[in-house]
Amino acid sequence: MPDVSNRPRDSKNAQPSTNGRRYLGSMAAFLRHLFVSRDGYDEARQIAFQHFVLDFHEVPLPPSDPEKALYERVAAVIRTTHDFSLTWEQLFDYEATLLRLIPETSLRRRIWRLREEFQRLATAELYDSYMKSNPPSPDSGPIEQVRADAAFVMEEIQRLRIGRVRMEGIRAWLTVVTLLLAALSITAGAFVWGVKDPKANEPPTLAFAFKVPAAVAVAGIAGSFFSLMGRLYSIPVKGDLIDRSPSRSRKFLWLISPFLSATQGAVAALTLFFLLRAGIQGQLAIFPQWSDPKLPLWEGPGLPADQAKIVIWAFIAGFSERLVPDMLTQLADKASARQTPKA
Repeated sequence: MPDVSNRPRDSKNAQPSTNGRRYLGSMAAFLRHLFVSRDGYDEARQIAFQHFVLDFHEVPLPPSDPEKALYERVAAVIRTTHDFSLTWEQLFDYEATLLRLIPETSLRRRIWRLREEFQRLATAELYDSYMKSNPPSPDSGPIEQVRADAAFVMEEIQRLRIGRVRMEGIRAWLTVVTLLLAALSITAGAFVWGVKDPKANEPPTLAFAFKVPAAVAVAGIAGSFFSLMGRLYSIPVKGDLIDRSPSRSRKFLWLISPFLSATQGAVAALTLFFLLRAGIQGQLAIFPQWSDPKLPLWEGPGLPADQAKIVIWAFIAGFSERLVPDMLTQLADKASARQTPKA
């Protein structure tokens, strides 16, 4: 039977799902390289590796297998490995092995350092939950319980390390897509705004009819992106804020969240524009006013100050997710109250 295991794969017969995962993985790696502070992660990994080496030097050579084999395996890794060549997954594997070998005195010192790193990486909620579980005292607890607690804390630290990298990747993706969508929106808005006004006695073109609504939509999109970036970078970089293996639906929501935000901002801004065009603002000076109520629906206010107000309010409508929904709710409540017959 011919050996086909080493034959090159035909790109035409490659599975689309595999190609898609490969593309998304390459894109995520590029975004992490572009936006994630590589020096920070290399430094953290270097420090963790140095602590690992120092702890290993305190381990005496075990007299027999299987501990002796584990010891020699770790020693070979330390002799041949550069600080930056180990991934977090590989480092965790060797750290877990070291926990089985280090003596009691070193283990009790190490658990303090592990808890400090756990507290630094985790949210206060997660760390408080761990402390409420009454972990054994590093100084006086039974050594087997301390060793088991150290293994648990190390697993949590590894989960948080990977979660932190994933969160930075999500931030990078959302930042790039948001900036690209903002640039496209501004370009489209500038193109539509550059449409010339129709001459006298000429019907308005479709592009002219969309001139003011397009500017309003762009302002709403800009407001939604401003809000999205503010929320995104206000989230602390804590690994347990994201699952280690998120579901496909959650990944899909992450990918399309900038598009959802842009859609929400544009719809909210246009809704507010038509509400103001209907005159619900009354004569309040903070809102734009139309001097002639007979102007076509797509026409903006005539005065420059009122034109600036409509752009500002469109931006606010996109920025504040609850502004337009609350206004619609109030209008619906007033309409319901008027229709309710008095007893």
